Amino acid sequence: MKTLHETRLLRRLIGLIAVICCGPALDAEAEILAGTAFSIDIGSSARVLNAIGTPQYNDILMSESCDNPHLRVRKNNVPAIKVSVADTTTAGVQLTSFSLAINSDPYFFGTGDVATDSFTDFIRKTTYIDAGVTILGSTLSPDLQTLTVNFDGLTAGKSVIFNVDLDVVDDPSMFLFPDYRVVLNGAPVSAFDPPTAPATISGTFSDGLMELSQSKDLDQQTTVPAYFNEHLRPYHTMDTIPVVPEGLEPGMNDPVKINFEEVAVNEMTMLLQAAKIANTGDTGTLVDVYSYMFTGADAGLFKIKNRTEAPGEDLGIQLEGGSPTDMMATFDLTFMGAGSPGMYSANFVLKTSKGDMEFPMMAMVREVPEPSTALLTLAGVGVAAAWRRRR
Repeated sequence: MKTLHETRLLRRLIGLIAVICCGPALDAEAEILAGTAFSIDIGSSARVLNAIGTPQYNDILMSESCDNPHLRVRKNNVPAIKVSVADTTTAGVQLTSFSLAINSDPYFFGTGDVATDSFTDFIRKTTYIDAGVTILGSTLSPDLQTLTVNFDGLTAGKSVIFNVDLDVVDDPSMFLFPDYRVVLNGAPVSAFDPPTAPATISGTFSDGLMELSQSKDLDQQTTVPAYFNEHLRPYHTMDTIPVVPEGLEPGMNDPVKINFEEVAVNEMTMLLQAAKIANTGDTGTLVDVYSYMFTGADAGLFKIKNRTEAPGEDLGIQLEGGSPTDMMATFDLTFMGAGSPGMYSANFVLKTSKGDMEFPMMAMVREVPEPSTALLTLAGVGVAAAWRRRR
């Protein structure tokens, strides 16, 4: 049985993998569709998803993360999904449909739980729809487990955000408002339960004459979320909204955050294998990793722990295509701490022969309560608060 501390440690060891694709091009018949790719981001806040890649992202993420724990349960049950088409997609080609298939039997798609959820068909439209993009409608499969959304105008560089509703079979042992990380990413609901099958995403591109379909399973979450379903976070604790990026042919600068989570003032914390880089191209292809650097307003507060080279010095790393998945370069990153509460962020940048790989990082510094205040707080939330204080 894993303790709460062990579960938290496992979550902190999960790194972010940047993948360089060096595979062959599409055949001649599909050359007009060369470069087509789409990605999705999943989270409880459509506003956060819309802010990805903007200077306001950290401020909006912090604001949305300071929400009511009970309301977060509902938000995680009606998650926002951002569908984005890659800039490399050929002009005139558009993503005409997107499908999300639940692969775990107890769960299915709904149409909202109350009238104020404002669902149209099987999705809730948001205001975050790029100019020229139209959601034509949505349909469900007979088993209610595959949702398809149809678009017009979803071309290169454009995106659309909508919400879906997740339901569960009528079973007294099941939580009524299941968390999207359990339903879509297969996260286990306890240390005694195995993960379940993650959902599958697919999309169809068309230029009006031919079509190209792409699909993949979402990443498997193998650890129990810290707060989810009926397991509410304490009111005095901020739970940073997770943003789950998924995609096909991911780009060099996907908006993924290396999250150091909450730390006390002047507390140093390290993430093992926080960033990883691999060459997933054909056997014989090579990618050189030349050097690294930290950029951004708080760059001086972040360091590498498992390398002796200074920023800008030659790393001497060469990645060969076709190698086993464990043949990748990994980087342990440290947040050195800060003397004042607030959100601190920077970018970890790898200089490679395929261009720059950028890993955005963030750490939330919180003031530790005085002992008398801490005792009053602990009295209200018991073991969970004690665990948070011991980290």
